[in-house]
Amino acid sequence: MKMQRGNDKISTYQVGIFIYLTILGVGILTLPASMAKEVENDGWILSIIAGIVCIGIVYIMCKVGEKFPQNGFVGTLRLLLEIY
Repeated sequence: MKMQRGNDKISTYQVGIFIYLTILGVGILTLPASMAKEVENDGWILSIIAGIVCIGIVYIMCKVGEKFPQNGFVGTLRLLLEIY
């Protein structure tokens, strides 16, 4: 991916990577401590399931963004959910 001057828009790929890294950071830094208090030994199973679900959601968001690149994130939500 090449940087362009005067292009201040974030691509779908960049948003996907940003969200993925945020999910990964939260999953590594905060989730294990709070889960350990509640579920004790079975927390690793929930971490894996939650990670897979979140990556699936990010994948869907990226594909929808590729399909409607001209609308932006909010415009695409309005279009898909028919909110005016």
